[in-house]
Amino acid sequence: ADHSIDSGLSLNESAKIRMELINRVYQQQIVNFYSEIKKIVWAYFDKLKNHNREDGAGVAFICRNYIDGNLEKKLTLHEIAEKGNVSKQTLNPIFKKRYGVTVKQYVNNKKIELVKKMLADNKKNLQEISNYLSFVDKSYFVKIFHSITGVTPKKYRHELFDKK
Repeated sequence: ADHSIDSGLSLNESAKIRMELINRVYQQQIVNFYSEIKKIVWAYFDKLKNHNREDGAGVAFICRNYIDGNLEKKLTLHEIAEKGNVSKQTLNPIFKKRYGVTVKQYVNNKKIELVKKMLADNKKNLQEISNYLSFVDKSYFVKIFHSITGVTPKKYRHELFDKK
């Protein structure tokens, strides 16, 4: 049930399925418990599969997980779309519907979240951070950081350590 919710099924829909299945189990004398459990699990998967087909949540979820696990790479929309087994043109609307941002915005936001942590660690300079996260170059990295946070990475780091 938790996985179905994490994958995009509404809380109400998941709870409804859960109650239907629990009632079915209690109303029957179960001869083969494992067989019944298997039916319950497959009922969730069928419902989730149909839901994901309808709104693309499964594709968005797969692509988001791929992005989250590969932030240090230079991620392209083509590569991400391939992981979701869809075209580039199909992915962005699905992703935006599910997460409220385009794929590129999501990638940049996640990278900047990581940059903030790296700046707080104060172990790498800006060039090393830019290289590690596969930004085109340091100036592009600074531009993206500034557009998302409103300050430069250097100022962000200084503000962190001036507070301490």
